[in-house]
Amino acid sequence: MANMQRYTKLDVGGTHYTTSLETLTRYPESMLATMFSQENIPLGQDSSGRFIIDRDGPTFRYILNFLRGGFLNLPKGFTDYDQLMEEVDFYQLEVMEELLQLKMKATQDLGRESSWCTPDFTKKSVKVADGQLFAIPKEVASTNG
Repeated sequence: MANMQRYTKLDVGGTHYTTSLETLTRYPESMLATMFSQENIPLGQDSSGRFIIDRDGPTFRYILNFLRGGFLNLPKGFTDYDQLMEEVDFYQLEVMEELLQLKMKATQDLGRESSWCTPDFTKKSVKVADGQLFAIPKEVASTNG
């Protein structure tokens, strides 16, 4: 029972999501962690108890998937980079922003993803494989060569 995750329901721009508080607070410096870990920031709730976030609902799925898995997986032909970057900036997800910038550059400059990228992140390295960008803790990246 001690490991039971607490789940919360969200209404982001009219799109409904359910996720764990652990997922929402995975990056302590992010706006979502601030929203869901401090009692002094009031969040509105709808009649079903969903927390209301007045942002782009469909785009939030990419934010949530990044928080869940630590990688940026965009569908083939994705073109809404500016909208996603705006949302990433709002939620203050620096690692995701860096991954998105790499993805945008790879798409623009190369037309494809390179096999490995390891930019100078403070806490993360990045692996690019099969069109997905993964945030990897530096200690794991350094042990795997």
